[in-house]
Amino acid sequence: PITVGFTNAPPSFARTDLKKLVTRLRSEAGIPISIVPDGQKANISVDLVNGAKMRALVPSAACFIVPGASTFSELLRKQRDVSTDWSQLETRTQVVVVVPRNAAPQELRDCLHEEIAQALGPLNDLYRLADSVYNDDNFHLVLTPFDMLALRTFYSPQLRSGMSKEQVAALLPGILATLNPTGGGYVSTGQSRTPASWIDTMRGAVGPSGSNSRRSRKINEALKSSEQLGYERNRLGYVLYARGRILSKDEQEEAIRSYTRAYELYRRLYGVEDIHTARATVQLASLAIAAGETDRAQQLITPSKQAARKSQDAGLLMNLLALEAEVARLTGQSEKADILRQEAREWGLYALGKPEDVERILKITVQIGKVGRQSLKG
Repeated sequence: PITVGFTNAPPSFARTDLKKLVTRLRSEAGIPISIVPDGQKANISVDLVNGAKMRALVPSAACFIVPGASTFSELLRKQRDVSTDWSQLETRTQVVVVVPRNAAPQELRDCLHEEIAQALGPLNDLYRLADSVYNDDNFHLVLTPFDMLALRTFYSPQLRSGMSKEQVAALLPGILATLNPTGGGYVSTGQSRTPASWIDTMRGAVGPSGSNSRRSRKINEALKSSEQLGYERNRLGYVLYARGRILSKDEQEEAIRSYTRAYELYRRLYGVEDIHTARATVQLASLAIAAGETDRAQQLITPSKQAARKSQDAGLLMNLLALEAEVARLTGQSEKADILRQEAREWGLYALGKPEDVERILKITVQIGKVGRQSLKG
């Protein structure tokens, strides 16, 4: 049995989100995990710490996990200790999840899902995984059915600590045939490993440091490399989406082309009610509203809202609802617009935490609507 708990008193929403996660891990992944009272030692300790102190240790991480410690303070004392080195670890018994205390509710929940999942199971992220939180593109924020299957496989009674890679590989087909028999009817996409050079280029493009011109150069390199490597699935889609975001400030026309390519690629791969497609939808719907193309905007927004709700992405849903409110206003439905805008505010508070941050986003959508009104008049 595995225990998890907070080292200090968390906000009430964090306790609620942890309970939901543990319930899913027990029922979907079959893991015997339970929550201990705040402050009681657990196998997986969640320590909410000062954000500045956390980033001083790991500048680029929103949150992180380390073995061999139960609190952030203990981790600082044991930084050079072999027990905190994942590469030296043979059996996991103690892991600390470090999360900034001032994180917005959704960010804290996302950290709980990703870091506890990695504390329990596989540690690395793979860009080629489309339907997983084990992917550095961060499109999925909460554990997916794929992730639960991976964890259920990881905790198969046929596997144990100390087995070689070859021993595990020999058992996996039989384990998966038992846990997910319908999976045997699918043909593998045959996606290749992602080269370290591609990963380094992407990190340079979307990482926390560097000028916008450097980001632009890196993301263009990543696009060229993706095309040379023959990527035509979610890795190429992510490059196109990230390129749109990076170029939107200085090269708007090129950014629009990247967003459009990303949307079309994702739509072809996953359909319109998918989180990947929905992420690209926000920008395209904004452009449609600004052009006064309300029917086109609504056509994009409606299925994307379903994807955002299914994926529990409150931030994305806030943006989509705010844009839909402007569509309603442009088409003379002021009462509907007010209702949609209020719903956007409520989701926004969970996503961003601060009312002023929510209002700042909503003001941007109002400006887009104003441009749309001018387009309709023209």
